[in-house]
Order: sequence, then C-alpha cells, then structure tokens
Amino acid sequence: MKSDEPGRFAELDGLRGITALTVFFSHAIGTLPSSPLLATLNSSPLRTTWDGAAAVGLFFVLSGFVLALPFVRDHKTLSYREFLIRRCFRIFPAYWIALLLALMLNFAAFNPNGLVGLSDWVTNIWSKPIRLEDILRHIPLVVPLDTHRIDPVIWTMVFEMKISVIFPVAIVALRTLPSVLGSAVVMTGTIAITNFGTAHHIMFLEAFPEFVAGAILAQHSPQLIYSIRRWPFAVVASLLVVSLALYGKWLPLSLVEQYPRSSFHASAMGALILIILTISWQPLGSVLRTGVCQWLGRISYSFYLIHLPILLASLSLSYPKSHSLILAAGLALIISFATASLMNKIVEIPGQNLGRKLLSEGFRQSIFSVTVRKKQVQR
Repeated sequence: MKSDEPGRFAELDGLRGITALTVFFSHAIGTLPSSPLLATLNSSPLRTTWDGAAAVGLFFVLSGFVLALPFVRDHKTLSYREFLIRRCFRIFPAYWIALLLALMLNFAAFNPNGLVGLSDWVTNIWSKPIRLEDILRHIPLVVPLDTHRIDPVIWTMVFEMKISVIFPVAIVALRTLPSVLGSAVVMTGTIAITNFGTAHHIMFLEAFPEFVAGAILAQHSPQLIYSIRRWPFAVVASLLVVSLALYGKWLPLSLVEQYPRSSFHASAMGALILIILTISWQPLGSVLRTGVCQWLGRISYSFYLIHLPILLASLSLSYPKSHSLILAAGLALIISFATASLMNKIVEIPGQNLGRKLLSEGFRQSIFSVTVRKKQVQR
C-alpha cells in the first residue's frame, strides 16, 4: 500500500479525520447531564467512538510519527530553522482564524441561559469574562492559558507547539541510535525527562513520550509493515481488536478514573498499533482512503479547532427552543464541516504554501537580489 505522495500515507489522513469526528462526539455527549444510562455507556466499548481523551493521545502519537518520518525513515537533512518555520505556518494561520471566530461567536451568538439544565462541564465553558489580557496571551500559543474562556480544545495546540520546539532533539537522538536498543534508550531518556519536567510543573512534557513513541514507530515502520503484510488475516484482525481495546480503555470506568495517566499511556499504545495497522493492512487502509475519510482528514485540523465554539453557540441558541440536543448538535456538525472546509481552502493551504515559499531557494535568491539592488542604488 503506497501513499499518494513520497513519504506520505494517505491512510493516516483518513484516520486523523475519523479521530477528529470522535472528538466532536465526545463534546456533544459531554453536554448531557449525568444519568445511570450515560454512566453505563461510558463504561462500555461503545465509548471508543466518543473518547476524546483517547483521540488526543492518538493525535500526539500521530504528530510524532508524521513529523519524524522524513528524517528517521527517509534520512532527509534536518534543518531546525526549516522544521520550525513549517510547523509555525502549519499551526498558526488556522489557529488565529479559529481564535477570532470563537471570540465572535462568544460575543455575538452565545446565550449562557440557553445551557441551563445541561452538564456542569458545558455550563462552565464561557462562564468567565474575556479580558484583553486573555486574548493577548492566546496569540503566541506558548504561555499558560485558561482555555475555557475562548476555545477549550486549544490546550492541545499549546502542547503541540511547545513540543515542536524540542522535538528535533529526539529526532537527532533516534538518528544517532537507529537500532531497537537505541530506540529503547531514547524512550527511557524521554520518560526520565518527562518525569523531571512534570515534577517541576512543565506540564506540556506529559505528551512528550507519545510524540517520541510516534517517532520510534516511524523509524521502524518499514520492517513492521513488511512483517504485518505477511501475517494471516485472523492474526491482524485480532491485533486490531487489541489495539481498539487499549485505545478505547475497555476497562471499568472506575479504574480509568483512578489511574488516568496509566490509562492514557495504554490508550497511546493502542494508538501506536492502530497507526501501524492503518498503513500495513489493506482492509483497514482501503476504508480510510475512501473519499469521505480523506475529506474529513483534509479539514480535520480546522474542524478540531472550531467545532466546540460552534457547538456552544448552537446549543445556547437552539436548545431552549427545540429542547433537542440531537438537533443542536446536528446543526453544529453541519456548520463545523462547512466552516472547516472553507478554512482549509482559504487559510490552511495558503498558509502552508507561504511557509514553503519562504523556504524555497527561489524566494531566498529573490530577496538577496532585492537587497543587492538596494545597496547598489544607495551607492
């Protein structure tokens, strides 16, 4: 199974799209008041389809995999400057537009009284006034944020951006120690750094092992793909069930709540297996390469950023009139799809193209030529 572009797996775009959709479902279901039925559903394997915490773990692992792949598998030259510029132009343009849209929805289309009777979680969002200080702190995406004031999901983007600054160090370490034993040494060091950092309240390091695990998977993916494609169907199908059980934390809810970090790491392990199966196993990959999944993947980043503010506005305006959470959530889903599709076309793609242009040899030469001409004119 080949990717459509060198070094790229289209199947992973589909996986990202489906995962982003489960985050929407997690927030929609999170608006429901507590009930015995909801507790039962949250303790069942069905919860995998709306497990937002598991989805975030998969995003972290997938980011590590995709970011490291060109350097640890294809041995592309690693330029720290180029890495950070590409990362910034991938993250910031859509993030800033989503921030602006969230502020507009908060001020112009949100009625807090419309959430009365829903869960404590949803009624606590947008319950505090937004100060200029809050907006300014959100812009650089690297300082501690009270994300419930504007867009709660962006805490993950703070983690993504901060880890992007240090992630090349992990890539260099893996390239220096390319063996399985070397990968174990790098992961051991990562865990030690994480434990030290979180003990000193550097909380974004909590996700660092997931990024590094994704990078290790990328490094050894050729051998794993070669092996998995030769396994019997029953063996791979069983492994898929195991990955979903780990990813979805098919355990009693009390255990998940009692050991949240352990369950998160188990879920990330399930995500690792799910990713390698996605790019190795034809039946799964074929599903994720379908048009719908690919479209969801293309818009997944903007969709992830904007879906919760849209859901909040939709709930506050339509729920008091219709008393139907399904209708409000359905309306929010449609608007989120449309908005994310538009953002992908007019913000994400142009932003990434601009980043590539800034890094291109032709652009650097044109800047140099302009500088030389200015100096000649001055003389």
